[in-house]
Amino acid sequence: MDTVIHDKSMWPLIEPGDHLALEFFESPQPIESFSEGEILLLRDSSEWIAHRVHNRNGQKVTKGDRSRLFDDPELLAWGKVTGTWRRGKKFYWGEKPHELNKIFVYLSKIRTPRRTRVAR
Repeated sequence: MDTVIHDKSMWPLIEPGDHLALEFFESPQPIESFSEGEILLLRDSSEWIAHRVHNRNGQKVTKGDRSRLFDDPELLAWGKVTGTWRRGKKFYWGEKPHELNKIFVYLSKIRTPRRTRVAR
C-alpha cells in the first residue's frame, strides 16, 4: 500500500509528500499496548492519521508532533509507521522507536499547553 502524507501534523519528522513504510496489524489494537514515541496508523471517522503515542497523566494517547490537540483516546491502531521515503531517500527506524523519537516526544510536549483538549 502506497501511503502519502498530505498535512504537517507530524512535521518535521514526517513532511507532506513523504511516503510511509507501514506494518499493518491483523486486527485493530488499543493504543495502551504501545510505547511512548511509537507512531501509529489510526482511523478517525473518514481519514487515516499517523500520530505519535504519548503518556498523559498515566494514560496513553496520540497526537501529531505539531498538533496542540490529543486524538480521541478511543481510537484504535491499525498499523505502525516504521519509516518514510522522502525525495527518493529511505528513512527507516525499524520495529522499535528510534532514539531520536525521544527528542520529538519532548519537543511535541513543549508545543502542547498544560490544559489541552482532546479532539473528538
